[in-house]
Amino acid sequence: HPCKGPVWMTRQFCNYLEIVIKDILAPNLQWHGGRTAAAIRTTAVSCLWALIYSKLLSPEETLNVEQLLLPKILATLDEDSKMTRSLSCQIVRVFLEVIGKQFEPDKLAAIYPELLKRLDDASHDVRLEAAKALADWFRCIDDDKKALLRSSIEFLYQELLVGLDDPNQSIQLAVLDVLKEAGVLYPDLLVEQIKAVLHKHRSPTYLNLLLLHIESTGWRYSKS
Repeated sequence: HPCKGPVWMTRQFCNYLEIVIKDILAPNLQWHGGRTAAAIRTTAVSCLWALIYSKLLSPEETLNVEQLLLPKILATLDEDSKMTRSLSCQIVRVFLEVIGKQFEPDKLAAIYPELLKRLDDASHDVRLEAAKALADWFRCIDDDKKALLRSSIEFLYQELLVGLDDPNQSIQLAVLDVLKEAGVLYPDLLVEQIKAVLHKHRSPTYLNLLLLHIESTGWRYSKS
């Protein structure tokens, strides 16, 4: 168990984890107006990330608190503090990694618009974290969810291809990684959209790299 160790205080603390999360952190993640409330939310997000990062919060416990915490964390993606937005992206990513394909389609549909907004964030670091989280979002989709989320996936392809033309190269590379992950779901659809924007991008380099990647997975152009 991640809580075991030489320090008795750590073991003691683990017994109270559920109380800390449900009675202390969760209420303080709730939005209230004012700078003091915003500072409290930032502290609560930082504490939650510390619990996850230090592995005090195990995958099983993360699964147990998802229903309580995820909606609140999605709301903190809009905070004024860029540190809060960045940590919130990382926390969402942990939920996506831990719960994976067990996520219900309606929850996945609620998550991606919030991450997509952060892809246009004023902070470069937040944008990179949002891209990583979107790659994890696509990994949560199995064959059953694919059809239910087709319109969302199609919309994400369009928006991500815009990001592939970003002036910042590190953002382009991050978005390329997301599209490589995403392309396995509907490669025909993605290739169609790539062709539609080829002439609009300042350089076709990343679009061509994406096409090469899709072809390397065994996909081939249809004769039509």
